[in-house]
Amino acid sequence: MVDTKEAYLEKLQAKLKKWNAEIDKLKAKAAQSKADLKLEIDKRVGDLEAHRQEVENKIQQLRQAGESVWTD
Repeated sequence: MVDTKEAYLEKLQAKLKKWNAEIDKLKAKAAQSKADLKLEIDKRVGDLEAHRQEVENKIQQLRQAGESVWTD
C-alpha cells in the first residue's frame, strides 16, 4: 500500500512513462505492419491511451485534493 500522496503520484507517473514508451513502440510497429495487424495494434494503442488519460485525470485530482482527502 502506498503511504503518501506523493509516493502514489510518483507511482502513477512511472506507469504513465512506461505506457508512453509502449505506445510509441506500438505506433512505430504499426507504421511498418500490414493492414490487419495495424488495426489490432491501433486498438491496443487506443486502449492504452484511454488508460493513460484516466491516470492523468487521477493525478490532477490528487494534486488538487487536500491532505485530509488523501487520508480518507
